[in-house]
Amino acid sequence: MPFDVAIEKLNAFKSRVLDLTRRNSLINSRFSSRGKKHFRIIDEIPQKVYEKLSQSSMSFDHLPPLDTDPRDEQTDEFRDRLSIALLTDEQYLERTENASEDESRVFLRELKNRIREDLGMTPFHTENITLEEHARNVYINPSFDLQENSDGNARHTDNKLQTLFLEDELESFLNKLSRDFKSSQKERGVNPLYFCFGFLKWKESEDAEEFSHAPLLMLQVQFDESAPGARIKVSSTGNDLILNQSIKEKIKQSGYGTNLPDLPELEEDQEYYNLSDYFQTVEDFASEKGWALKRWVSFGIYDAQNMPVFRDLENIVENIDDKFDLLKRFLEGGTETENQNSSAEIYDVDSPECQNEITALVTDADSSQFSAVKDALSGKDIVLKGPPGTGKSQTITNIISSLIANGKKVLFVAQKQAALDVVRNNLEAI
Repeated sequence: MPFDVAIEKLNAFKSRVLDLTRRNSLINSRFSSRGKKHFRIIDEIPQKVYEKLSQSSMSFDHLPPLDTDPRDEQTDEFRDRLSIALLTDEQYLERTENASEDESRVFLRELKNRIREDLGMTPFHTENITLEEHARNVYINPSFDLQENSDGNARHTDNKLQTLFLEDELESFLNKLSRDFKSSQKERGVNPLYFCFGFLKWKESEDAEEFSHAPLLMLQVQFDESAPGARIKVSSTGNDLILNQSIKEKIKQSGYGTNLPDLPELEEDQEYYNLSDYFQTVEDFASEKGWALKRWVSFGIYDAQNMPVFRDLENIVENIDDKFDLLKRFLEGGTETENQNSSAEIYDVDSPECQNEITALVTDADSSQFSAVKDALSGKDIVLKGPPGTGKSQTITNIISSLIANGKKVLFVAQKQAALDVVRNNLEAI
């Protein structure tokens, strides 16, 4: 077969593109406050969160302060009893007569707890209370397993995402994510910020003792710096919801004999994916293996930039034909008669032929750099090698300007943003 060697090399490269170890949060997410990479939201509806992020910006909401009165003390019955007790309870009046402000708050809470006891309500304490208990006291569901449908709670229709953090902790977490987001975009040109919908609780083998939790569906988002006010907001980048390719490939390679269900294509009249339908499909798939689906929604940094590369490689391997002749030559090399290891030909840059052909050099170039531009204009496949400071960026700048002068369009791709910036700045300085 003419493409056997190319396919073999593509498959070998494809196997190295994705990190399938449990160190990868796309294989095993650990929600640690120390790492501050991602966190889960509570008391929201996954479908509504997905749709609202696709339509507009959303912000994050923290829990009220721990000393906030619970909502069940806002009833008319409780308030009436409290109003009377503030004027008639002898113990309260005696203890607060000469008390400080802090002491008065403590005595007031004790009075309210006596009223709660009289009304058959459990006492309310702020000492040693967990955030889960605090959330329940203010009628917020602290479970990370989110409901499928709304119970009419206004929280499910607003543009705020409820978290299980107090204000200072939430602000610290979001600021850390914002710094990591900006650093990744500046240094690598990569946006690593995602909302993840649904998690698969799974094991690498039947004998494995520990379960892992891998996100299923991912929506790329960005911090919305144009949003008014100091509150940090996020919105979708406009990219479609995608399946976590890393966990799909991990399961495929684990020898279970089945694959993670794919996300179905959208119907013509369908604007958004139905998350509940997909979750049910995965739940049926997981239950057969003793695994489980978690209706979690998380937000944070996920290293997913190689997933599109993996999908492209899969498509090329499945559809490779003569249209990929350039790729075949790149992977398999030239013919045996070609001298693959020698340096390229150095042309006589002062010859009339070279001078007439190369007319759009915009930066200084020596003979080897000039020759590289000539080879590029001739349609040759070339590799520029050299240590830092030897003029590779200037040569690329000259190649781009020369190709443009000859009516060509140029796509310049680099792994790091800094490399793009250097060439862009060179071109802007023309």
